[in-house]
Parts: sequence; C-alpha cells; structure tokens
Amino acid sequence: MIDIEQLHKRYPGAARPALAGLDLRVPDGCVFGLLGPNGAGKTTLISILTTTLSADRGRVVIDGCDVATQAAAVRARVAYAPQELAFYPGLSVSENLELFAALTPGASAETVAAAIRIGDLSAHLDKRALSLSGGLKRRLNFCIALLGKPRLLCLDEPTAGVDPQSRNFLLDAVLRLRATGVTVLYSTHYMEEVERVCDRVAILDEGRLLACDTPDALRARPDERLESVFLRLTDTALRDG
Repeated sequence: MIDIEQLHKRYPGAARPALAGLDLRVPDGCVFGLLGPNGAGKTTLISILTTTLSADRGRVVIDGCDVATQAAAVRARVAYAPQELAFYPGLSVSENLELFAALTPGASAETVAAAIRIGDLSAHLDKRALSLSGGLKRRLNFCIALLGKPRLLCLDEPTAGVDPQSRNFLLDAVLRLRATGVTVLYSTHYMEEVERVCDRVAILDEGRLLACDTPDALRARPDERLESVFLRLTDTALRDG
C-alpha cells in the first residue's frame, strides 16, 4: 500500500531534519502503528502522505500512485482524521456530514449512510456538534474521514480525551475497517491500543526508522510490554518539543 524510499524533509531554520532518509513499507489491508516521541517525524510523514506537505527528496508511492507526481490520484485514495477535531461545531452532525460529503471526491448518499452506521450516529444527527460528548465528537471526526471510501485511512491520536467505552468503540471500528480491506495508519502514544489493533508497528525517532515489525517480534521476551520496547529504543529522556 505504501512504499517510502529515502524520504527527507527539513523545515527552514531547523537544527535537524524532520525526516532523515526514511525507508518504510506498509502492507495492504493492515493496521500499521506509527510510534515515536515528540519530534520523531510522525506528523511530517502523515502530512507528506496526505499531500499537504512536499518532501525535499525521496519517493513515496501509495496504492501505485506517486505522491509527488500524482497528488490528485493519491488524494482520491487517502483520508485523514486529525487529532484536532475537524468539523464545524455550530452545525449539526447531519449538516457536517452533508457538507463534508459535498467537498469529498467519491462521497455519496451511500457513503454518508455507511459512515453513520460505522459511527453509530443515527440517534445524534440533529444535535449540534458543539453539544456532543468528547466520545461522540471523536466518532464524528472519524466518520467524516470515511466519506470518500478511502483505501488508506491515516489516524492521528483518534482516541485522545475519550472515555473507555468510546475508546473501545473506535478501536473496534478500526478493526472492522481492516476487515473490509482498508489500510489504516495508526499514530498514537497509547501503547495498549497499538498492541490491540496493529498488525505491524514502526518506531521512529529524529526522523529515522528505529524498528519495524509485528508487536510480538519487537518484544525481547514474551512478557515484555510494547512500552518497554519503545523506551529501550528511544531512551527515557523527556521530549518537550
């Protein structure tokens, strides 16, 4: 699904590159965890994958389409649910879905209905988004990203600030999407979520790939937690940036 070769990106004035020769392959139809401390390059990578940022050099191919030369084709295949809630709080749930469907290539009445089912939003369609609970806001944010029937869904901290029931619902929804053939790039700091839903995991730091394998293969011993693997590879220093 994703093939990345020698990807480089440095922001103007930055002391070090955000991405420093990253090589990565994401198989089709899996949930792929993206882990790294603050400043590891995760957000930069997702921005390049979603065509909102250009790389300095390197090659990225998504579902057979080159990000640099076939951006429109990539955007038709890729969707992104950001950590920041990306909808209009003054509109109702239904109005938000209809508005974003009108702006999303490939969206239709059928994909809106499917998103409502996936997010279990039918009882909340007339509510203003502003009045929704934190969990419902996350579900709406998630479902808006599904309107174009993406082949690749990029999720950035999709369960941030939600209650345990909503977190469980969203994780199950990710697994249901995988069962339909959607590839999910799952960026999070919650190690237990990665252990639950991810088929493979990449650990990044300072723009470089430190490790990439299944969660089980990354553990030095069967009883080791993924958090211990992460800290062992990235060290325990605080990252405030």
